[in-house]
Amino acid sequence: MLDEHLLAKAIASGGAGQVEHAIDQFNAIIASTDDPTEKAIITFNKSSLYSAHGNLGKAREEPTRALSLAQNDPGTILMYEFGDACLCERENKHEEFYEKLNSIQRGHPELSTEPTLQFLYRDVRRMLGMELARRGQHHDAIPLLRESLKFDLSPTEKCDVLCNLGTCYADTHEYELAKDILCEAIDSGLDQVWRLPLVATSEFATTTWDASANPRMSSCFARLPEAV
Repeated sequence: MLDEHLLAKAIASGGAGQVEHAIDQFNAIIASTDDPTEKAIITFNKSSLYSAHGNLGKAREEPTRALSLAQNDPGTILMYEFGDACLCERENKHEEFYEKLNSIQRGHPELSTEPTLQFLYRDVRRMLGMELARRGQHHDAIPLLRESLKFDLSPTEKCDVLCNLGTCYADTHEYELAKDILCEAIDSGLDQVWRLPLVATSEFATTTWDASANPRMSSCFARLPEAV
């Protein structure tokens, strides 16, 4: 039986030893069950672990193996498509990533209604919103990012969504909304990836807005460099 914390602990670990230990445990579980769907799920977990630690070659092998184990199972097919999309993002194949996420939405309308698939629905919507923001399609990204804030997000995911949403508002000249969202991002704790981009946004905002005309905006962005 899978320890539900095993994957999270192994992903968080920087040590190769813990990763190999987790892989050994995953392989033991696969060998111990006759359920092809369970075998496939554990195999997808192996792919996630390899991807998190930068071994994209091995990460690519596992979804194909998982699909071969339960190729007629709709859930396995869906997980294969989602895993394929996620790996495209990791490989910086952003056009393929975007197309595959949209294909999942179009091909699986049950995502939004089936309770057991809500975790995938949330991930697809959040990732689409952030990819749209990256592509500069800010007006399209904003509703997806706002929806994502209603989801049960990890601290890192929440920071990513807030920062993307705040910068979308800044780029669409919704500066009061940008202020509120970026202040919330600061208060939630900035992760290293976002510290310098937010300072750049603060410089843009303070030079775009006259401080005397919008002191609340100036006050918000004055806080941003303190987070670096």
